[in-house]
Amino acid sequence: MSKIFTSEYRKHHSLSELEKYNGIDDDCFKGTNDLVEIEIPMSILWIGDYCFKDCTRLKSVNIPTKVTTIGDGCFKGCSSLVTINIPTTINKITYECFCACTSLVYIKIPTSITSIENECFKCCYNLKKINIPNSINAIGSNCFEECLSLKNIDIPTSINAIPDYCFYKCSALTSVTLPTTITKIGNNCFSRCAKLRVINIPSLVNEIGNNCFNDCTSLTLISLPTTISKLEDICFGNCSSLASIDIPSTVSEFGNNCF
Repeated sequence: MSKIFTSEYRKHHSLSELEKYNGIDDDCFKGTNDLVEIEIPMSILWIGDYCFKDCTRLKSVNIPTKVTTIGDGCFKGCSSLVTINIPTTINKITYECFCACTSLVYIKIPTSITSIENECFKCCYNLKKINIPNSINAIGSNCFEECLSLKNIDIPTSINAIPDYCFYKCSALTSVTLPTTITKIGNNCFSRCAKLRVINIPSLVNEIGNNCFNDCTSLTLISLPTTISKLEDICFGNCSSLASIDIPSTVSEFGNNCF
C-alpha cells in the first residue's frame, strides 16, 4: 500500500510498524489524543496536511531522513510537543506547520530549508530560541506572531523583507538584528513588542508599514535611513518611552497618528 488513509490506524501509539507505507494522508491522525511518541518508519516519504493536528499529548516526533514533504498544519495544536527533528531532505516549513505548539522551546532549522511559510510558528508561546540559517530567502507573514518567550532574533543576509505581523505580540523580544539586505518591514511587524528597546533600521529600507512599531512601549531610540520618504499610519504609535528619533530630510509624508 502506498499510503495510510485518513481513518486507519487512529488508535496506534507508534508508527514504527507501518513500514509497508510510503506516505501518511491528510488528517490521518488528527485529534488522536493517545499518541505520545512517534517514530516514523524509514519507508515514509511524505506526511500530509494536518496529519497530526491537535494531537495534544504528543511529546516527541522523529522524522526519518527520506521524508521530503511535511504538509500544511501538520503539527498544529500539538500543545505537548517538546522535541522534533527536521531532516535535511525537507526544503520548506509549510503553512501553520508548528502553529500553537505551545510547549516547543527550541527548534533547529537545517540549511536545506529555503522558506518558512505563513503562521509557521504562530502562538508557540514557549519558543525561546530559533536559528534562521542563511539558506532561507523568505519568511511568511505572521510567522512568529505571539511567540511570547522569544527574546532574541537574528535575521540572515539572505532575507530582504520582513513580512506583515512577523513578530507581532512577541512581548519578550528585546533584541533584533536586521541585516543590511533588508528593504521592507511590513505592517504590524513589531507591533506590541513591549520589551523591544532599540532597533537599527538598515540603510536600504525604503518602506516601514502601518503600525510597524505600534505599542513598542520600551523603545527608546530609533534612527531612520535616508531611503525612507513616508512614515505610515500609527507607525510609532504609543511608543511611550521613545526619547529620540532621527528623521531624515527625505521623509516628506507622515501618516495618521504616526507618533
